[in-house]
Amino acid sequence: MPPRSRTFRLILTAVLVLSAAVAFSATGLHGRAQGPESFVGSIQQGTCERLGGTVFDLAEITLSAATHGTPDAGNPVGLPGAVPVAASGSAVDASRDILIDTPHALVVSAGNDGMVVACGNIGGVESGDTLFFGLPERNDSGYAGIGSLRPTNGDSTTIAILLAEGLTGAPAVEVSTAADATPVATPVEDGATDGDDEAAAEEVTVEMVDIDFNPNEFSIPANTDVTVHLPNLGEIVHNFHIDPLDVHSEDVEPGAETTVTINAESGDYEYYCSIPGHREAGMAGTVHVE
Repeated sequence: MPPRSRTFRLILTAVLVLSAAVAFSATGLHGRAQGPESFVGSIQQGTCERLGGTVFDLAEITLSAATHGTPDAGNPVGLPGAVPVAASGSAVDASRDILIDTPHALVVSAGNDGMVVACGNIGGVESGDTLFFGLPERNDSGYAGIGSLRPTNGDSTTIAILLAEGLTGAPAVEVSTAADATPVATPVEDGATDGDDEAAAEEVTVEMVDIDFNPNEFSIPANTDVTVHLPNLGEIVHNFHIDPLDVHSEDVEPGAETTVTINAESGDYEYYCSIPGHREAGMAGTVHVE
């Protein structure tokens, strides 16, 4: 399988290791003093954009001790420079349905000063009986992660958190051509001249992958019809939306392609995939209209 975006790799890692998060938390995280590399999780009412107060305090999250050379860290394995991931698990006395059906957010805060470093609105894509969702970076902290909710006995829920530094803004480990890295809008009509009243049509390709856009940022001219080609190169359904411009594609099956047309005033506009959980996991980008 070809390399995926960093977001998709993080989600795959989450699926593989979240089952061990509770045990890791119990043996490796509790009892350590809080410090600059220590974080705490909480479930709060409302959304990340408008938090309404803490409902449940969660287990402390501590970045891999292996990066600080402490005796209980264990031996590093694999390639040097790999990104360490902290994992914590907590059980709360609330059903998963209650946490999903009413607005709640999973918040990660710095242990030393309480600043929110990552936050995710609870909601997303279910895998079996487990709900996974993204924890995007907040306040330029450099930390991001994945959260999950899994029902346990009775009306309790197990909440797991994965957190890592350096995922946001880091280059994806994938091979791409210069044309892929720098999309260029190219004319498709040869008859247009400088004196034409109508602007020449342009074309741009934005690939949809699991779970990201390639590119996740591009520029187009203002007040010009621009055709955006949207091939789905992933293995699940994706789509493309720009709400302020009323630009909406249909759902695109893997291996299929669709197009949308953008004609907008100067400004920056967010585009995103509306499949549940995809936008939260980072499948969004910005088009600069100049």
